[in-house]
Amino acid sequence: MKRLFVMLMSILTVLFLMEISMARSFRVDQIPNGSKFGCTNCHTGYGGPRNTFGTQIFNNYMDAKNSSGNVLWGPALAAENADLDAATNGQELQDPDGAWRIGDPAPGELSLVSNPGNPASTTAIYETTGTLPQTIILQQNYPNPFNPETTIRFFSPQPGHVLLQIFNTGGQLVSTLVNGYIPTGEHQVIWTGQDENGNTPVSGIYLYRLTGNGFTETRQMLYLK
Repeated sequence: MKRLFVMLMSILTVLFLMEISMARSFRVDQIPNGSKFGCTNCHTGYGGPRNTFGTQIFNNYMDAKNSSGNVLWGPALAAENADLDAATNGQELQDPDGAWRIGDPAPGELSLVSNPGNPASTTAIYETTGTLPQTIILQQNYPNPFNPETTIRFFSPQPGHVLLQIFNTGGQLVSTLVNGYIPTGEHQVIWTGQDENGNTPVSGIYLYRLTGNGFTETRQMLYLK
């Protein structure tokens, strides 16, 4: 009896996963250029939970919140920025105005398509709009929360000296990641969660601050041991 129960549960699990896979796969064709990243546009890996883009769609842009629900792609969803990086959902999927509809040719340039649910996958604004940003852009770190390391990305419209530092919530300096001259363009820095002395700080919220060319911006991130 026990063996039969285990077999039955295994079969039900497989059927459940097949249903989820089928549900996710048909939605790939309901967003512009969805085939480039497939199910990971909306999920953290195949079979994983929803990422921020997938959660945004499920909560606000589906005609039914079940396995048969369809994505409601349009100007509203295109204008959102699910992963809080430097580009909207539409810019990342090469349809900034949300004008694409199912059956239309794929919009934009496939090589410039990035993942709207992953802040580490970002098409630069100047590549999607044709204009260069006039100020430094500091993106949200990814992953966040993180352990053991996270990536911080930023864009500078002109060369110059920048300072990128990590602080704890008490305002104490934890680490200096960049302190020097950088060229124009996108940059990324990896923080391994260590302080200036190579020690691993305690779990908690940390602030990272970017300063340069008359610009200062601070964002939060969460380190978990």
